[in-house]
Amino acid sequence: MAVTRDEIRSAAEQVLGSDGYFAILASAQNPSWYLQWLNQGGGVYVEVADPAYNGEPPLDGQQLEAVAELGFEKRDVNFAREFAPGEHDADSLVEFLLRCSEDIFAVTDVSELELSVNE
Repeated sequence: MAVTRDEIRSAAEQVLGSDGYFAILASAQNPSWYLQWLNQGGGVYVEVADPAYNGEPPLDGQQLEAVAELGFEKRDVNFAREFAPGEHDADSLVEFLLRCSEDIFAVTDVSELELSVNE
């Protein structure tokens, strides 16, 4: 189901307000392309999926370049970036997530994204 910017903002607020929540923003066309974020000690931990880990085609060179330019580093499973407490509020986190979706996955319209929030 398509998502709105307000729904993404609401998910960002939930995650920022609780250590137990995490959210996933995925491409509706290619669900193996997703961003996941969670509250980690008051900061935000953001992951970019590495589809190759799950047997899907890997990110291409241009996508990997965008991952690096956005400050992500390869971890055990995915690419990750950590933000210090207070570095993002809900609005700036939404802007960062949408920029990641656009720069890495070429998804420029929020209606082409799917959102899930988990506890």
